[in-house]
Amino acid sequence: MGGAGDDGGGAMNWGDFFAMGGYGLYVWGSYSVTALCMAVEVILLLGRKRTLLQRLGRIGGRMSRAGADTVAHTGEIKHEDRI
Repeated sequence: MGGAGDDGGGAMNWGDFFAMGGYGLYVWGSYSVTALCMAVEVILLLGRKRTLLQRLGRIGGRMSRAGADTVAHTGEIKHEDRI
């Protein structure tokens, strides 16, 4: 039943594996594009996380300075500062 190069043992060499029966370029290209998109997504998410933490740090610094000024001048905490 096997072809001329078929030894009947079912052994496959690496060339056949990567060729994927003639569809290797499509299969491995698809895996490559998917892996690239996933890597770019992780990089973009890390950048967004860093930006968000920086913004929160700036907002937190402004709120703590504004809260300290309010307490120092009036002796009481405004409703907005307790939130």
